[in-house]
Amino acid sequence: MDIDEVFDEEFIDKWSNIDVDEYEYNNIIKSVKNDIETENTITESTFDRIINWKSACSKGNIHKQKYEEISKTFTEILSIENKLEKLKGIYGIGISIASCILHFIYPDDYPIVDFRTIEALQLLGYIDKDVKVSAIRDTIKGYYSYRSIIVEISKKVKIKLREIDKALFKFHKIKSLEELK
Repeated sequence: MDIDEVFDEEFIDKWSNIDVDEYEYNNIIKSVKNDIETENTITESTFDRIINWKSACSKGNIHKQKYEEISKTFTEILSIENKLEKLKGIYGIGISIASCILHFIYPDDYPIVDFRTIEALQLLGYIDKDVKVSAIRDTIKGYYSYRSIIVEISKKVKIKLREIDKALFKFHKIKSLEELK
């Protein structure tokens, strides 16, 4: 399927008006930027906000280690190439949360991966329906494949990654509800 056939201004306008906490999302973006500029890392309070925004149930697993170690990793990823791999090395952080952390640091470079957005891309024909969601959401190779699709869409239709994410998320939610009827 050609990107222009689906991802246009009308699709984004229709599907990106989602019932998510954009106010908190925007505040986290600002907090991360401020933390990096002033602390050269993400502070524990901002990190907690990211985890609560993405997946509050993961918080207990992640905080089994001292935050100082996590903070060192955040500082390190600012200057290395294999950012995703390094974050995935933190106990309790999988690809999904790592992509969220990277998105808040680099919102124009790292899309947030989620089962809903993957399944939406499958419904739209961008990812083969036979590919398991976990093969994309839970593996480094899968994430980079997903990322290349989202970045290609973003560049081609000149829409920010966040708008594509919201549109796919809402599209999936509505389609799932329609299937339940």
